[in-house]
Amino acid sequence: MLKKLLFSKKFGLTQNFINPGERGMILCCFLMDLMERKIFLGLREVLNRVWEVYLQMGMTLALIARIDQNERKLATISTKLD
Repeated sequence: MLKKLLFSKKFGLTQNFINPGERGMILCCFLMDLMERKIFLGLREVLNRVWEVYLQMGMTLALIARIDQNERKLATISTKLD
C-alpha cells in the first residue's frame, strides 16, 4: 500500500522530487503521521530503517552528481588549456 501511495501520480512523488532522499523524507513524515494517529503501533523500527535506506541512497546520488560535475569542470579546463 505504501509503495503504491509513494509512487502514485495522485500523491505526486514520482516526478516532483529529484532524489530518493527527498522521497524518503516525505515517506518518513507520512509514517510519523500514522504513528501519531496510532494507526500503526510499533512502527518506529520500520521508520528508522526506511529513513536510513533513503538517506543513504540520496547521499550516494548527490555524491555521484558532484563527482560527475567536477569531472566535467576538469574536462572543460583541460580542453581550454590545449
